[in-house]
Amino acid sequence: MSYLKRAVFGTAIVFIISLFAAFFGYLFRLVLARNLTVEEYGLFYSVLALISLLWLFKDLGTGQALAKFIPEFKINKRYDLIKKSLISAFTLQTISAVVLALLLFIFSNYLGNNYFHHPEAAIIVKILAIYLILKPLQMICTCAFQGFQNMKYFALVDLTRSIIALILVSFGFIFTRSIIVPSIVYAISPLFLGL
Repeated sequence: MSYLKRAVFGTAIVFIISLFAAFFGYLFRLVLARNLTVEEYGLFYSVLALISLLWLFKDLGTGQALAKFIPEFKINKRYDLIKKSLISAFTLQTISAVVLALLLFIFSNYLGNNYFHHPEAAIIVKILAIYLILKPLQMICTCAFQGFQNMKYFALVDLTRSIIALILVSFGFIFTRSIIVPSIVYAISPLFLGL
């Protein structure tokens, strides 16, 4: 298959699977809206937005570097360098994630009281800090699939995450309708993706 055909096919696959991922993401938000108060819904997404902002600083460009260098190493049959690159990127992402998570744990009460102005915000920050620590499991899979130009599996990571989150949050709300449920779901979902 020519490079152009492969690129078009890969783009189409990513687009179609991304549509399904967006649909399940919408269902996830719908389940949250039906089971949380407006205030809890807003608080959860406010804390998640902070965590997502911090995630930008954690990556340090390793994902883009893997997407660029893995194909080069693969062409040159330097599989040892692919392995070293994946391990180095995962290690760097994990170390920076742990540092950011520790800072979030330390300042969670301050953020809860002075930034979010809500008593439950501190526990949500702490739970989602765990998400920050585990997210490199998901990111390394995504970067590896992209680097190996396996666009189907690359796109399936987001779809799988959306489906897992929807199933877990729906199951969790059977037992309790608390803001803690989606926080725990987000925190543990990278474990399922890593598996």
